[in-house]
Amino acid sequence: MPLLWKRKSGPSMKLRIHIWGGFGSQLYALALLFRLQNLSVNRRRVELVFHNGGVTLREPEILDLVPSEVSVSVVKDFLPNLNFKGQTSPGAPRNTWLNSLKKYFKIILSRLGLVVDLSKGYKQLRCWTLSVRGHYKYLPISADVLQQILSCLNRSTGSSSNSPAGESLVVHYRLGDLVGLKTTIPQNTLVSAINANITKACKSIILYTDSTNLVNQFPRFIEDRLVEIPDDKIRVMFMNALDARIFVGTDSKISFWLTYLRLAKDRFSINVMPSSFKPELEITLGDSTNFQNLKFY
Repeated sequence: MPLLWKRKSGPSMKLRIHIWGGFGSQLYALALLFRLQNLSVNRRRVELVFHNGGVTLREPEILDLVPSEVSVSVVKDFLPNLNFKGQTSPGAPRNTWLNSLKKYFKIILSRLGLVVDLSKGYKQLRCWTLSVRGHYKYLPISADVLQQILSCLNRSTGSSSNSPAGESLVVHYRLGDLVGLKTTIPQNTLVSAINANITKACKSIILYTDSTNLVNQFPRFIEDRLVEIPDDKIRVMFMNALDARIFVGTDSKISFWLTYLRLAKDRFSINVMPSSFKPELEITLGDSTNFQNLKFY
């Protein structure tokens, strides 16, 4: 990985970091940016390239967290004619000679190290790499980078030390476009996790979800506490959940990030996550047994 940054002379080549997805995916790209900058001998110019394509239309959500020296561009590649499984519409062209040529050209660029997929780690990066892409969530994130992101969030949004969620158990229940695409955690499983971990110190239960219409069967009271389901914007939700007494997450990047950052703030914070999260946590932060109050359900 350091090979990318050993260049000490010559012109500064711009490195483009391509980004797809929502707030959680974009935070992984921000972590990658900070990691590369922290390892840099002579910082290369960096451009974040946001793509709005995907299952749903996406927009940049971390612009206020990006350092001023980093340039930003947006590629409008969302195709509304694609259905929720990502299949093309009947009239879309397939297997044309142009698509084949593009694919061949991408293979050449990849073998030369000019365009690199980071889904499997940093080992392919070179000092001449011009563009990176991939699933950045499979890359380790250092404690320093997590602290940088926390500082950026507090500076941009304001410290949430007086958050009304401070004495609450906060739940993040990701549904949205995951419904029908992957197995979601059943509501009764989530309720059991809440029951097993709520303490007397929790004055309320706050359930954040992107699909309030899909949780209409969720209990209105758990352990004699009203379950509040606010309709807050994602950044408000995120900052409130960071300061919650107890956090219960689900299988989503937002829940992963809340756990990472809460542990970075306080390694003894109480976080409850699905057992499927454990392998990813250990890739990102290391041995989960280092965190006394991290629990799995």
